[in-house]
Amino acid sequence: MTPFRRAAFGAAALAAASALAPPAAAQAPAAAPAAAPAGSTIDAIRARGALICGVNTGLAGFAQPDSQGVWRGFDVDYCRAVAIAIFGTDQNRVRYVPTTAQARFTALQSGEVDPLSRNKTWTPSRDTALGFDFAGVNFHDGQGFLVKRSLGVQNARQLDGATICVQPGTTTEQNLADLARGARVQIRPVVMERLEENIAASNAGRCDACTTDVSGLAATLAAPLAVWWALGAPFTPDIPALRGFNFRGGLDISPEFFALLLGPTLYTAAFIAEIVRAGIEAVHRGQWEAADALGLPRGRVLSLVVLPQAPRVIIPPMTSPFLNITKNSSLAVAIGYHDIVSIVNTTLNQTGQAIEGIAIIVAVYLTISLSITLFMNWYNAKIASAER
Repeated sequence: MTPFRRAAFGAAALAAASALAPPAAAQAPAAAPAAAPAGSTIDAIRARGALICGVNTGLAGFAQPDSQGVWRGFDVDYCRAVAIAIFGTDQNRVRYVPTTAQARFTALQSGEVDPLSRNKTWTPSRDTALGFDFAGVNFHDGQGFLVKRSLGVQNARQLDGATICVQPGTTTEQNLADLARGARVQIRPVVMERLEENIAASNAGRCDACTTDVSGLAATLAAPLAVWWALGAPFTPDIPALRGFNFRGGLDISPEFFALLLGPTLYTAAFIAEIVRAGIEAVHRGQWEAADALGLPRGRVLSLVVLPQAPRVIIPPMTSPFLNITKNSSLAVAIGYHDIVSIVNTTLNQTGQAIEGIAIIVAVYLTISLSITLFMNWYNAKIASAER
């Protein structure tokens, strides 16, 4: 069963909400209070002077208070729209009540909230047994699983024997039980009230995975980045400083890695520089003189006349330095840096599986070399056809 985000309202509040949608061609303004049909719910809201709207306890993008305590999000905007339909142009006559997945329907039944604008699944049992009017679909969603990459799980049927964190009183919990029955797998649910608790438990290792709406997973995972951006994207560089007898802070680069990076880089850069120089020199001198005769500055001569013609000479021999730097990376074993060759050599000494180890090295370097060759040949053909 695929869950949907839908807005559930009491009958009178639904009528008020429906007054928000005039015909598109008329482009009428939002309905005035008189346009909303009278009813016990509407009368109580008007007498109170504010709409009490049930929302999520905190879901980025849908319903969440900002640093000033102001509620914002997709579901919150829907509450404001209902308030406009009831009170006219005043969208701020709304009070927001956070509701959990287990208490959301109880809050609506008891009259603690007028409408419920938060994630919920419209099912036949809820539509008939709870006595609500579901106003319609406002967000299509699906159920997802958050699993650690180290487990290598590709689909839900591979969760046999796993412990899954899930929120109680949700169709997500029912779907998880249906999955276990249908796929004949053993799944141990761990019930926690809030989505943040489920994800924290999964990260701490109490659960192998957690499941909820895909939008909820995305919103929770994106929340730290959103907060960082809302705070002005602060960035503080970690600059090394001499403290005592050694430096502290900054990026720690081992001498072996630095030597491996610097040596092949300078060696290969020299070859590439010579190839580029030869490509530029291959452009006929007359091209330079013609551009000079037109009064073009030297920088414009290079960018508009020389460099567009040089790649036909530069690209073909450029494949060789790229292949060489890939193969020269195996020199890391000579300076004690643990690259693939060093690791395979250690494996050979411990297991004696020489054929398998050498086959791995050959496969890795062959794949990289063929990929570079295919790309350079494709790019060379592209440059040649563009010149024609």
